[in-house]
Amino acid sequence: MLSFPDAPISERAQVANTIAYRRRKGTAAVIEQLAHDVTGWNANVVEFFQRLATTQYMNHIRLGNLSISGLKDWKKLEYANTPFDTMAHTADVRRIEPLRGKYNIHHIGIFLWRINSY
Repeated sequence: MLSFPDAPISERAQVANTIAYRRRKGTAAVIEQLAHDVTGWNANVVEFFQRLATTQYMNHIRLGNLSISGLKDWKKLEYANTPFDTMAHTADVRRIEPLRGKYNIHHIGIFLWRINSY
């Protein structure tokens, strides 16, 4: 934690933010809030492992994670390769570069918007 001994302000706000981050549920929610607090821009965090098409464990069935997407559902296709993509993807084991290697178990994407939607 940073300390500013000669600053005219107290550290109460920083302590309050730290407590708020620790009380948030889930890593994605904390990263999203932290990105918003640091940049001041709207943020969306995507856990790419949630979008993997895998053989499902019978005690943890994900109904929306089908490995085949229908072409009639234009709403899903409209958001393909965006932060709001809900289609399942196969695992990509390449390095993350622009538009390459996103969907893997340990990958998280942070998407920022400078302009608000009105």
